[in-house]
Amino acid sequence: MLDPERIRSYTPSNRRPRRSGKQNRIVGVFVFGIALSLSLLGCAPKPDITVGPVNTVTSPPSTKTQESLITTPLPRITPTSIPTHTPISCLQQDGIVEVHEIRHPDLVSPVRVRAYLPPCYEQDTFATYPTLILLHGLLATDHQWDNLGVDDLADQLIHAGDSPPFIILMPWIRSSQDPYIAVMDVLIPYAEDQWRLSDEREFWAIGGISRGAGQALQIGLLHPNRFSAIGLHSPAILYAPELLLSWYLATEEAQRPAIWFDIGESDSLLESALVLLGTFQGAEIKITDQINTGDHTSEYWMENLPDYLNWYVSFWLSPNESGH
Repeated sequence: MLDPERIRSYTPSNRRPRRSGKQNRIVGVFVFGIALSLSLLGCAPKPDITVGPVNTVTSPPSTKTQESLITTPLPRITPTSIPTHTPISCLQQDGIVEVHEIRHPDLVSPVRVRAYLPPCYEQDTFATYPTLILLHGLLATDHQWDNLGVDDLADQLIHAGDSPPFIILMPWIRSSQDPYIAVMDVLIPYAEDQWRLSDEREFWAIGGISRGAGQALQIGLLHPNRFSAIGLHSPAILYAPELLLSWYLATEEAQRPAIWFDIGESDSLLESALVLLGTFQGAEIKITDQINTGDHTSEYWMENLPDYLNWYVSFWLSPNESGH
């Protein structure tokens, strides 16, 4: 079972140096002088003091989605602020979604990302978290996965104890942007600096819908040292299946990512997607695959979203819990 808490303890010194007898006499004279000065000041007339109006700034109520560039400083650590275990009560709260725009010299326009931060993220400031990157389809934006309800479902899994708290990154990759650069050179370095992400490969996964699935497959296969799992949801195949298979086989067997594949039986991309599936299975590559009822629609992805998330988080549970 993932244990994201890292406890640091500090031992403050409470000893003070003793004063000599001579020092005590000097301090006594000094204190007597201060007391005499204060008694003389008390006899002087007091000046009039005018109290002006106090400007009160009222912050707007917080919402789950914060549509601005947000930088949240971590609390200052003092010797007496020893962290404790995550309170159970905050695990029943909802996570939040922050919206950030990331500018980079290699891209004309910024990469916008919606970041789901789980319950207790603000309270448990010493924990690091598994990270799931979800890419959108061709005509969609960073709103797609949010609109499907992925953040609400993540809350439910965490509240029920069926998943450890984890972070979801949902970038908007515009058609004019190179998805490889947008994810590997822009999004991930920014996210590692901005949020507390685990640096261990087994706690990273990437997936996508349609074109986003094809992009996730390319990025995941070329970076098996980063991603341990790749999810293909109604995938649009962007490269020849034989090339994709060669990338997979070029990776050492122990580092090869797990792959999920699903598509609707009425999906217009079914034929090409099945060619990819057959190519991998023909090479005896184990893939978790589902051919479901449905088409290339939001209703299809929303209906199957629980299966997607349960598969991703299964890699972050203990063997007894996940069944792996």
